[in-house]
Amino acid sequence: MNQADKSSGGNTIWIVDDDSYILKLFGFLLSKHRISNRCFESAEELLAAPWDDSVGYVITDLRLPGKNGDELCELLKKRHPGLQIILLTTQVTPEERKAFTAIGFDNVFLKPFTEEELLTLLNDQESELRFPLLDALIEDESEKAEILQQFTEETTHDLILLKEHIRKNGVEQTTLIVHRLAGRLAQFSQEELSAALREMEHSLRTDPQLARHSDELQRLQVEIEAFLDKIPLANR
Repeated sequence: MNQADKSSGGNTIWIVDDDSYILKLFGFLLSKHRISNRCFESAEELLAAPWDDSVGYVITDLRLPGKNGDELCELLKKRHPGLQIILLTTQVTPEERKAFTAIGFDNVFLKPFTEEELLTLLNDQESELRFPLLDALIEDESEKAEILQQFTEETTHDLILLKEHIRKNGVEQTTLIVHRLAGRLAQFSQEELSAALREMEHSLRTDPQLARHSDELQRLQVEIEAFLDKIPLANR
């Protein structure tokens, strides 16, 4: 984990979950990678603890005994505006992710998770978003911002179309949009997401039964939404 401090604090992570197994798993994985952490079984327990200025992140479950994760998020954001708060939950739809972002959560982390996914989450939280392919083509910052704005608008529109065609069981149109998104995201240096979209495109052409791909299509939509949320835009 990057050792540079965040404006809200440092690199210590506090985790809130009423499942002792999940807390033990987090504690083990974070300690394994020498990441300072502390676990709490309720929002009230965390709020009662003396504040540690080294805390840069709080990962919290949504459903908790007493105060829920959204209430905890609201309270912590008021007390520590720069604090990064990550929601820990199961599968979410793009609409639910938007709702969680509107509440104040900075990111969403899905259960079940792997060690690699946890480390990727933390690295993504600390890494400045970069577009090396775009940087190589365009040097002017205002032109780059314009391209990013257009990318965001077109991708958002494609996600709306994708959802509509999936609902109508339009496999051909769905496949075309997945193909388009794969190429666009590759141009913006999202190689893993682009590869997953290309794999989905191949799967749709091989087996054009949309119902069999619904879970993976939803997961891809959530990942694209999460990427868009990271892009700083003046018109957002």
